[in-house]
Amino acid sequence: MKQIKITFEQLPEALSHLIEEVGDLKRMLANRPEQSTQKEEEYLTPAEMAQFLKISMVTLWHWDKKGITRPLRIGNLKRYRKSDLEKIIIEFGKNVG
Repeated sequence: MKQIKITFEQLPEALSHLIEEVGDLKRMLANRPEQSTQKEEEYLTPAEMAQFLKISMVTLWHWDKKGITRPLRIGNLKRYRKSDLEKIIIEFGKNVG
């Protein structure tokens, strides 16, 4: 970090300049389009998951039991994260090729 030496007499002018710079930065950030750093998770039903993986519902059930897929339970419903589907596809592709 660069150090700047100012005298006591220069302090009000330096503070004024600093306040202007901070105001400019605030305006730039306020005008910037909102960009979410976190992608909203999508969820799939068991039927959608099986369809994407081109497997039967029975196979999906077996994969759940083996830990290959990890469904979320919401009450009596099962849902799968779409991000988990993408990981399974990538892992399957590594094992095949």
